[in-house]
Amino acid sequence: GKAKSMLAKLLRSRHRPQSSLTTMLLSRHQRKSFGLSILAAAASTSSSPIRASALSSTAPITTSSNICNARHLGSSDLLVSEACLGTMTYGVQNTPAEAFAQLDYARSQGCNFIDTAELYPVPLTAAEYRAGATEEIVGEYIEHIGRAQREELVIATKICGYFPSSPVAAARSFPNAPIDPPPDCRLDAKSVKEAVHASLRRLRTDHIDLLQLHWPDRYVPVFGT
Repeated sequence: GKAKSMLAKLLRSRHRPQSSLTTMLLSRHQRKSFGLSILAAAASTSSSPIRASALSSTAPITTSSNICNARHLGSSDLLVSEACLGTMTYGVQNTPAEAFAQLDYARSQGCNFIDTAELYPVPLTAAEYRAGATEEIVGEYIEHIGRAQREELVIATKICGYFPSSPVAAARSFPNAPIDPPPDCRLDAKSVKEAVHASLRRLRTDHIDLLQLHWPDRYVPVFGT
């Protein structure tokens, strides 16, 4: 319906994005593992892109010919579509079936770039809110399409910055029950490792293509400061 028509319009656009991403990048052609050394690097103060080697030489290489308005993501070798499909409504405002339909449609139109976050879905005030539910739905979709087609996608997720008594941090504790009382979300090495392991599990994948900081460790109650 409306969401599909908006996405189709955006995918047809020829305008280049106006802003750059300040992100931690993983190279598709150089990945081999997402071990603790990579996680430790993610939590370090280094500004260099994070790179690892290819998981499978048999996975199909996505080319610009079937990606809508393809471009490289930052300085990495990741090829992404101009439009990135956001998923923050999956699990509250959209059912898994609706999410699958949106993902199928986006891919059919040449969108290979999918964004999610450990915080999602929104709003957090919804009665059915559960941290990580959106990643779980995206993970079910990844499992549904299979590994070869997953390798054609660029999956981005985000780690929470400072968030006191956070249900997001509490939900990282799998296979144990959520931690009570909830701990704080922080951007220290321990928190980054726990967040990445939780996202990998929920997404049902062995690598994350783009790891982002959802917001910094800010200490004033104003979003965007």
